[in-house]
Amino acid sequence: MNDIEEKISFVFNVDIVNTTVTISKVVNDEIVDNFWFDQDDDGNRFIHNDEAYTFAENKIKKLLIAENSESEPIVLSKYEFLLLFSDEELQTLYTLAKTDIQIEVAMSLFNAAEEIDMNNERIISAFNQFENNGLLSSDRIEEIRQRAIDIVVNRS
Repeated sequence: MNDIEEKISFVFNVDIVNTTVTISKVVNDEIVDNFWFDQDDDGNRFIHNDEAYTFAENKIKKLLIAENSESEPIVLSKYEFLLLFSDEELQTLYTLAKTDIQIEVAMSLFNAAEEIDMNNERIISAFNQFENNGLLSSDRIEEIRQRAIDIVVNRS
């Protein structure tokens, strides 16, 4: 079975006449989804799903990544990934890795990787292990995930 790498991008189109912004999600050069933002009556904000946004490309990218966070790659460098954790959390993980084989495997994977995709099945599994072992709460895992999205959005 061949693994096919998907090329995912977003195309921004601004229609000055109709005062709309359309963002198309493109997978392997084919548009698979569209997101429309209509300008409000004041002309200062754009509306999507009954929420108003100022037209800031990073904010819209963050919205789209968040809406598609389970399917969009959220790729961080190893350094960016490690910065998501507090020093105390890292110390706990590395200490437990000495006695818990599952934590050791997860930490070995993190250390071996050059980049870490937060949507990779093994990364998700590692975070589930961290939660099941009481190392990180589900709220803390969600906070880490949101910080990862922020890093990806602000990088581009």
